[in-house]
Amino acid sequence: MDIFTHLMIGASATAPFWGTHPLESVAFVFGSILPDVDALSRQFGKVAYLRAHQTWTHAIPVQLSLAGIAAAVLWAADLQILVPSILAVGLGAALHSILDWTNTYGVKLFAPFDRSRRYLEWVFFIDAFVIAVTSATLALQAWLFMNSAPSGVASLVWLLAMVAYFAAKAALRRRAGQKLPNALSLVPSALWPWRFYALEVDGELAKTSTVSAWSGNVTAVQEQPLVNGDGLEGLAEYRVMRDLSVGFLPTAGDDGRIVFRDLRTRNFGTNFGRLTVDVSGETATVESFDV
Repeated sequence: MDIFTHLMIGASATAPFWGTHPLESVAFVFGSILPDVDALSRQFGKVAYLRAHQTWTHAIPVQLSLAGIAAAVLWAADLQILVPSILAVGLGAALHSILDWTNTYGVKLFAPFDRSRRYLEWVFFIDAFVIAVTSATLALQAWLFMNSAPSGVASLVWLLAMVAYFAAKAALRRRAGQKLPNALSLVPSALWPWRFYALEVDGELAKTSTVSAWSGNVTAVQEQPLVNGDGLEGLAEYRVMRDLSVGFLPTAGDDGRIVFRDLRTRNFGTNFGRLTVDVSGETATVESFDV
């Protein structure tokens, strides 16, 4: 999820407690956006960002361990009043990671015990339904808070709607996978819950298409030949994107250049991970890298 959606979800989840437990509510909301502090790694370059994002700060064992240690220190320092807030930060961070797990980027959810990136491909990190329902709930709760008190019923209805939606998206992802069992990836649409963007590879040919999990129809089929993109292990940009996405493939090559694209990214027409490499010289060099 993007950081603003995480913020709204954290605020909606704690709305019934704004008046009675304000410190713990703020702590939970803070925790729900805290893992994205790893975005600061972009200051050290694109490769550093791709290596760091959604790794250690998103690992649930790390989050809960740090929260537990901080709570123990506060308890020993006779600051027990702050312990619930610290634990709320840890729970908010864990919720953040679980939500990101349902997306497509990949989260090192169980580091350091398991450093593989995990993703479910249930929802895109920007999802129209999640944003619409959560922002409407948050607006209602803010209005109620200003006039009386937030509603526990409203938050419960929101929570049940979110659980039902994510369960439905899991079922739709499974149906789409049954329709295209050889797909390397099925990226969910940001707008239409039943639509997924599929990537299949057959030898030297990559095929992208749109599949409706509801009807089973496969449309917008495009095929493109893959070129030889071997021998680029010395380029950090190539290695980090190869490890990040199964859809990072060489899609064009001419005039001594090879162009790699992440064919999994289909929402909003983005070029995430587009890498152009000049291979005309003795050593391959990066010409451009879009992240």
